[in-house]
This record gives sequence, C-alpha cells and structure tokens, in this order.
Amino acid sequence: MATRYQWLILQDGNLPLQPDGGVTSAPHQCTTTLVWPCDSSPTRHNSLVIDPCFTSAGYAEADRRLQQLGASWNDIGTYFESHLHLDHCLLVPQNPTAWSWLRARSQSFAGWSAYDHARSPLRDLELVPCPGHAPELLAVRIQHPLGEVWIVSDAILSRQWLTAWQYYWPNIYDSQEVRETWRSVARILAWADWIVPGHGPPFRVDMELLTELAAGFPGAEQHLACSDVLQTLEERSLRLRSVL
Repeated sequence: MATRYQWLILQDGNLPLQPDGGVTSAPHQCTTTLVWPCDSSPTRHNSLVIDPCFTSAGYAEADRRLQQLGASWNDIGTYFESHLHLDHCLLVPQNPTAWSWLRARSQSFAGWSAYDHARSPLRDLELVPCPGHAPELLAVRIQHPLGEVWIVSDAILSRQWLTAWQYYWPNIYDSQEVRETWRSVARILAWADWIVPGHGPPFRVDMELLTELAAGFPGAEQHLACSDVLQTLEERSLRLRSVL
C-alpha cells in the first residue's frame, strides 16, 4: 500500500500581479510546503520541503508554524525545487550563503540535501511532468487520507488565475507553451482532490470549480487547439457525480 502523507504550508504564496493586470500590495512569494508520512512526525529521513524560497517574513512565519508542529528546521532532511525559476529555488534568509541562489544550490542549509527520487525513502511521492510555465516543471502528487493532493507550483498560480484561464503573461509564453499549460492544468484536474498552487492557498477540486472552469474555458487563449482539456473536465465531472 502506498504511503499516505500529511502536509503543512510553511510559507503562504502570494502574487501581486492579478489576472486582470492589476497589482496589489501583497509580497511576491511562492507557496512552500512540507510533507511527511501520516502517523509520524517530521524527521530528517522522512520529510521534504517543496519550493523552499523564503522571504524574510515568510521564513519567520514558517519558523513559527514548525514550532507549532513541535518541529524545527533540523527536522527537515530534503528539499525539492519544482522548477528553476528564481522565486522557487532554495533561498533561506538566515543562511548567509543562501542569499545567492547559485551558491545555495551547491551548499546545504541545516544539512538539507536535494531530493533524489531514485534513492529517497520518500519514493511513494510521484513526480508528474507539468510543462508550460517552465519545460522542466514537476508537480508532486501524494496520497492523503482524504484524497489525492497535488502540489503543483506554477502549473497553476492560484485558484483566481485558474478560474480566469490566465497564465503568467509577463513570461511571454508562445502558443505552444500556452497549450502545454492548459494540458498540464487538465492533467492535474483529472485526479487531484486538493491542489496546492504556486502562489496561493490550497483549494479543493469540486463540482462548483469544474463547472466554473468548463464555462470559462472557451475564453482561454488557444482553447480551440485544446478541445481535449474540456473533455478532461467533463470526464472528471462525471466521476465526481458518480460518487455524490
């Protein structure tokens, strides 16, 4: 039986830029997630922190959340970077060597090491390719007692960006990358019960969300070239109805 995992958001993701082009005062920071097996506490051998790119305020809040859990930074053994954009790569403000992400990637913080899927005891974690936002982007798929949790990084920026069918247009996607983005979104929505996005709070995949997404998809760029995306939404909706 596959290991079931629990998860904790260490740093809340925010994105000042909004889908409509507006800008808020929220800090730009990625969602950082800690996972470890159920029925246990985080240890150096069973825990993984995903996208540990901390702002100073985010690091302080993460420290507080770890303390509430009864854990510390020394209980984290491994880190994983979902893709190579600078706002998702290892950055720990209290570690002077980590101010430069290039140096941080070749050094460890509190003994952390980069996740090696082939050798890690956490092999029940599934890494799923989700290209579009970045060609190398990998989502982390875990089993939780309440369903599947997909920690997807910038494959989905937030629920707000998702329902607007908007991608992060400052990155200047070409047509192929837009289509890859929507197909990655569909891959996630096909199976996820909970989604942890790259720059927003976790959200549940339910009939209300799927209905809103299906209604809005005809307004998405490149939607005519991605009819399979709408089909995936419809198939997931049918499966959800069958268990209601």
